[in-house]
Amino acid sequence: PPPRKHPFPSILRGMGSDEGDSGHPPVLLPAAAGVPRGGGKYNHMVWFPLFTLSSVSMVLLNKFCAHQYRSPYALLGFQNTMTIVLNAIGIYAGLFSVRPFDKGQFKMFILPTFLFVAMLVTSLYGLPYVSVATTVVFRAVSTCLVACGDYFLFGKRFTRDEVVAMGLVVLGAHIYSINDMSFHATGYSWMFANTFCFVASQLYEKWAVVTIDQSAVGISCIQNLLSLPIILVFGGYMAETPISKLQSTDGWTKAAIVATGFAGCGLSVCYMSLSKFASATSISLGGNLNKLLSILLGALFFHNPLSAMQFCGLAISMVATLAFAQKGKLPPWMGGGSPRWVIGGLLACCAVFPMFSPTTRASARSRVTSMVRKFRSKGVVVPGGGNLTAHDLIRAEELIAKISRYNKKASELAVKSEAATEELQALMAGPRTPGGAASILASKRASGPSKSDDEAENPP
Repeated sequence: PPPRKHPFPSILRGMGSDEGDSGHPPVLLPAAAGVPRGGGKYNHMVWFPLFTLSSVSMVLLNKFCAHQYRSPYALLGFQNTMTIVLNAIGIYAGLFSVRPFDKGQFKMFILPTFLFVAMLVTSLYGLPYVSVATTVVFRAVSTCLVACGDYFLFGKRFTRDEVVAMGLVVLGAHIYSINDMSFHATGYSWMFANTFCFVASQLYEKWAVVTIDQSAVGISCIQNLLSLPIILVFGGYMAETPISKLQSTDGWTKAAIVATGFAGCGLSVCYMSLSKFASATSISLGGNLNKLLSILLGALFFHNPLSAMQFCGLAISMVATLAFAQKGKLPPWMGGGSPRWVIGGLLACCAVFPMFSPTTRASARSRVTSMVRKFRSKGVVVPGGGNLTAHDLIRAEELIAKISRYNKKASELAVKSEAATEELQALMAGPRTPGGAASILASKRASGPSKSDDEAENPP
């Protein structure tokens, strides 16, 4: 039988994913066949910045919307509907082209669409609990798992440098995860489920989806159309109330939800346009730089700062992912050759940084647990910490210390208040001389209440 091939880049399946690309170099789209590469400096100056803007916006907006609007099926349904509408507008305007649809094309994508919806929904469930950097690390590990599936299921062979690069991706992910100050068990559980769905989707499509006579935009329309009834059924089963939740959100959240639709469509258009004049290597490099920018902006906007050890683990995974995409070699702008020297330097940093950054997730939890125990021993009611991140625990430690200072000040103020009360009582109980305080108060009462009297007797 003729060899099967992956028919389309995963970005064109929809817009609800956390990142937008699968970690593999984008597949050359049908529209790009026969188009000469090197479309000029102007094309690079226009489409690569738009590519960065769309990709970074999609990541940040998805995380913001997933946190503010807790109806993932409704959010995904809106995004996929926006995809269909914008694709239809592009087809009508002559920007996109599709081939005739038939029933066999829809049958071929039924099961992949279930995996597609599961992947996007688990991503939206997990995004409120994890940082942007964590999603990048999980996607890098997903790339390695897909490669392992290629090896065992389809007999694909990898060079020694590629195998080393995959091992370094996993090593970097391990270093990152054990030092993740934003670790949240619920978030990591959803991201593991997202990874499983992503890998299963990629491998199943390689096995079951044969070459299809349809354009990339047409495939996008097919899969998003099939996803809508699935989203509707599961959204109803989960008893989501999207309208009431949307009414309770502020204007920024509503604007962000609408913006995700345009950002996702823009990302699809950028991939299709870049594939006409840019190499797969350039697009892959641009995607990795977009991830780095998303991580930095995500840490700033969502208050998920990276520790030094986290940064080292993340850097190892990203460099190794970049090397894996280049057949196990670094790109020329990084010196080329094996990534072992770069990785070796980062591993050396991992050995040195703990000496200067002793705060870890375990130490933060231990300190907060000790302080909560001391409060409870004194009869102060402190609820359980629950499933808190290390950032929450460090903030809890600061708040507990602040409460201690306030309690100490309150004790001092209580002593002063008691002394002032005793002095007032002694003064009021003294001899009623014409110039005494009692006669002054009596004369003021006889003259009628005034604003100052009310303020004196009932201070604000």
